Amino acid sequence: MLMQAIFDVCVDKNLEITDAFRRKLDTLEGTAFVSPQVATVRHLHVLSQQLAQMKRVIGPLQNLILNLRSFDEERTAFACNAAGEKAGNTAGGGRQPKPVDLSMSKSHPNSGFVSPMAKIYLTDVLDHVDSVMSSVELFMGMTQQLEDYIFNLLSFSSNETMKSLTYITIVFLPLSFIAGYFGMNFETFPHVLDGDISYFWKVSVPVIIGTLLLLASPDLLRIFRIVRRKAMHSRFVRQRGWRRRRQRTD
Repeated sequence: MLMQAIFDVCVDKNLEITDAFRRKLDTLEGTAFVSPQVATVRHLHVLSQQLAQMKRVIGPLQNLILNLRSFDEERTAFACNAAGEKAGNTAGGGRQPKPVDLSMSKSHPNSGFVSPMAKIYLTDVLDHVDSVMSSVELFMGMTQQLEDYIFNLLSFSSNETMKSLTYITIVFLPLSFIAGYFGMNFETFPHVLDGDISYFWKVSVPVIIGTLLLLASPDLLRIFRIVRRKAMHSRFVRQRGWRRRRQRTD
């Protein structure tokens, strides 16, 4: 019973540690959803290392309790046989060691080192250890998923920023080309040497629109399809609501 009490105290302490890990992981999960940052990934990595260390500590304890509960009679029989063989060799009798009879240990429940009552309590302790191990493995999976989520979100944000910069480049690239062309030294250039800048915009605006339609057509088509899909959904919702009101009226 003393051994079972020691195991029970150790496992209960691990349950408290598991609850602390759960609270910490809930906090990091909320931070990852609200404002994902690289610092959150660092905390998640440290938490994952701590969970892995806890798993390495709990694993041998789980195997020990399982062996004490399930294989105590066999180990006791082997230990008694080894002790008898050693005593015979020491006395110099030269007798052959008696083979181990495992059926005897199974027929007598009190033949092991662990009492049947202690095995019942060890079963409860083993259930707690299994709960701790499953929670640790679950938390390790959650930390890995949160790390992947934050990296994917940061990558998506970077891609959106690059897309915005690309649109700005698309707009100003033809302007830079046309401004460079009009900025050359000409001896005769209609509408330019006279100080009239409207000709510059008459040329620039169609070129910018054509460049946008040529390079940004896939995104424009995607936006058009999204807007059309939302409009069709809104119209369907309105028609369904109108039909329901009509059925209630009838």
